[in-house]
Amino acid sequence: MGRERMPVLTTLREKGRKDLRCVEMKVAGCLHVTKRPSVLIRTSAPRGAEVSWSGATRCPPRTTSPRALAAEGTSIYAWHGLTKEEFYWCIDR
Repeated sequence: MGRERMPVLTTLREKGRKDLRCVEMKVAGCLHVTKRPSVLIRTSAPRGAEVSWSGATRCPPRTTSPRALAAEGTSIYAWHGLTKEEFYWCIDR
């Protein structure tokens, strides 16, 4: 569902646009870690962008796994069931 609503990013990823460089870019977000943000993260991070993401207070359990994105090298501050205090701690990071 996420990729078909982001055709430009999806095309860049699928066509392997290795020439597209994001080396001096910083990408940060504070949203549920769903398919749509993961398309942005997984398109920009491998091309050199510095990516940091925090999740929303009630990150749905069936969304893209924050652990999977963290394992790929993205700074992820999100997990299912964040308390309000944890949410603001994540944003501060």
